[in-house]
Amino acid sequence: MTRAQSLALLVALLLAGFALRLYQLDSFSFRGDEAFTVLNWVGRPLAETLQSEIPVRDPQPPLAFVLFRGWALLFGTGELAMRLLPALSSLAGIAGVYALGHHLDGRHTGLSAAALATIHPFLIWHAQDARPYAIWVSASTIAVWLALCALRRRRKRDWLLYLLAATLAASLYYLEIFYLAALNLYVFYCLRTQGRLLRRWLIAQLLLAVVLAPWYLQDRILFSSDYGGTAAALEPLQLLTWLLPALQFGRSLPSELSLRSSLLVFCVLLAGLWFMARRNNRYTLLVGLFAFLPPLLLGLAATLLNVFTPRYVLASVPACLLLLTSFGRELWRRSRWTRVLAVGIFAAWIGLMSLSLNNAWFNPEFAKSPDWRGLALYLDQETAADDVVIQTAADEAFTLYHADRTELLRLPANPVQDESEILEALRAAEATYDSLWLVASPPPDWPNRNVGFDWLEANLQLLRETRIGVLPVRQYRPWNVHSRELAGVNLASFSQIAELAGATTGRTPGDLTVELVWRATGQSIAPLKGFAHLYDTRGPEGGSPLWSQDDQYIQDGRVDSRFWEIGSLLRDVYQLPLHQIPQGDYVLHIGLYDPESGERVTTNSGQDSVRVARIAVPGLEGEGN
Repeated sequence: MTRAQSLALLVALLLAGFALRLYQLDSFSFRGDEAFTVLNWVGRPLAETLQSEIPVRDPQPPLAFVLFRGWALLFGTGELAMRLLPALSSLAGIAGVYALGHHLDGRHTGLSAAALATIHPFLIWHAQDARPYAIWVSASTIAVWLALCALRRRRKRDWLLYLLAATLAASLYYLEIFYLAALNLYVFYCLRTQGRLLRRWLIAQLLLAVVLAPWYLQDRILFSSDYGGTAAALEPLQLLTWLLPALQFGRSLPSELSLRSSLLVFCVLLAGLWFMARRNNRYTLLVGLFAFLPPLLLGLAATLLNVFTPRYVLASVPACLLLLTSFGRELWRRSRWTRVLAVGIFAAWIGLMSLSLNNAWFNPEFAKSPDWRGLALYLDQETAADDVVIQTAADEAFTLYHADRTELLRLPANPVQDESEILEALRAAEATYDSLWLVASPPPDWPNRNVGFDWLEANLQLLRETRIGVLPVRQYRPWNVHSRELAGVNLASFSQIAELAGATTGRTPGDLTVELVWRATGQSIAPLKGFAHLYDTRGPEGGSPLWSQDDQYIQDGRVDSRFWEIGSLLRDVYQLPLHQIPQGDYVLHIGLYDPESGERVTTNSGQDSVRVARIAVPGLEGEGN
């Protein structure tokens, strides 16, 4: 293959990589860490950010803050704009994988590894994430290639280029130090008999240390920080069963399938390393160190901090791709049967990559984030100024999207927040606000996760319950009816048993919520049910079919009309499904009846129901508007 052909293929891979990284780029809401970037990295002046506690709470070197702040000033802070920076930067990583593979084992290896990087689901996932990981991987890969070029060519400009790339990589992410350690182990071993070249290398590393020291050696980061990590602690077996498979296929595979793939991954990577060594490739040690040493060092760090997660060693992916390429090339040139084996393994490998990528884009179970945008929009439409939203997930994404629309509480704010503190905040909210909206769900391992939900269920009335995607939404009010819920005049009187004193409607996705206020004026002989029925505009008297309904005892049986207190006001909530109803205008009728006999309670004007509202039902998905 000629150089021109190689470059043409590389350009084609870069174009394909760009298309994959641009696809669905703004389809998902920001996840929590991305929202933290928008709120705290780019939402304030750079100097203020660097001097604040943000670099301690979210430990990142300065260049990460500089890049995202500058980018946001130029292009904005929307999902597309913020994610475009890592997406574009990751293309340099594809080129870096090609350059490194070409340097180590020829053009075919470089192109093969670059092709795998182009479609790699974990690299694509982070390229579509407004965090510095994809940018760091690109800089780290290029830095390794430039280091090898400097050691081979020994020209001043090559050393300068290496120092620049290494400084950039280490200024983007602290754990680049793992890869510097791997590179130095390789260089010290290989140059142990070449004193002059080794001295040049040591000078380069000393210069790099001098440049990085002012930030890396800050007291507030090394000694004064109480940062404990936000991921998980080490479980040694997961190095093989979780972390290594995630570096190959991402985290969008079903857990059982990911576990089953772990043996294949481990065997293929070791075999690739063995084949490189058998070919006397002098870079075998380098690739092995970059593939395996950083995950091991991360495991050691995770014995002290909760930092055990694959993205922290994402820069090991290029080395893993080179081992996979080495494995495939060796099988391909041995015999016909090993070619068949190679085709089968690579088909399975690429199939798992494709499944993971498909899940990340289209399977709600593996979505990058819940629909925080949709939740904020729904609450913006349905909440009032005197409502409060209780956010239970402690996720910065909701903070970003909700902004200043209504008052916002975080309960629980963290897993150790005391139950009495949570209950005190809820009682204060009950006394202050008209409605309390409980949204999202706390992490499943938080011991105080159900405190708020249990108290609200026990003490307040549930008005509506729905989901925005996977995010639960519940609206509560105190049982006492407020005067503003009453109509100016009674809407209807039902045979000296009850008056309909108020009726309002609201929407949940696919449902109509109807809030009625009954005033007890007498007691019935049998327990009565209320009903909310939806007809087309002809109404029941004009022969309209019943399109939707909800019939229930008063307050779902909490109150019995035989014994209710005369003069009391009772809020009664009904949910009418609208999923199967054609687009059009409808009318809502309200009434009472005896469920045993089926006999309706008539109004003082002799009607068996009262029309209270006209309802416009939007078209079903796929219908015209």
